[in-house]
Amino acid sequence: MSVETCVFFKPTKLVTASQWKDTILSLGYDIVLDDNIDMKAFSGFLPVMHKGSKSGFEYYYSEPSQEELFKIDIPPEYQSLVTLKTGSNFDEMACSSAAVAALCSVTDGIIFDPLESVQVGSDACKEWGEHGYRNAIGSTDLFEQKRKMTVVGYIDRFIPMAFLITGLIRKVSGLTSRSKTTR
Repeated sequence: MSVETCVFFKPTKLVTASQWKDTILSLGYDIVLDDNIDMKAFSGFLPVMHKGSKSGFEYYYSEPSQEELFKIDIPPEYQSLVTLKTGSNFDEMACSSAAVAALCSVTDGIIFDPLESVQVGSDACKEWGEHGYRNAIGSTDLFEQKRKMTVVGYIDRFIPMAFLITGLIRKVSGLTSRSKTTR
């Protein structure tokens, strides 16, 4: 399943990738994107570094028609659109949420979530981004916890338990064999 989030803004508010990157960092996210892209011409997977690890999201710039804007109740002057897409990778979702919030903030734009049909203005985009980021990171942590519950995790917990059970069995066996000899 892919997750798509849009940022609509006025064409005069288009920023450089370097300004976008700086805004992401100023919001406190440890996300560094390639600032050598042309924000209008670039299309496709945009790699980023998130907490020192490779991540990223798909990036698309377009100029929607007035009819398209009208259908989703976006003001007609917001004729620039950046769409970020991710798959089911939670780290990519976290990066995308932060990047969307930063782009909305720096362009004074409107976030649009097509799945939920929800709009978020620039006054609330930082909170929206933080919420999305924390939820995705929480899911990443949950995924890591579930991974630990696999065979490796069970072995780590099973071996000490096996020694404990073996010790108890020996102790009980020793008591049982002693009790038989005293009779």
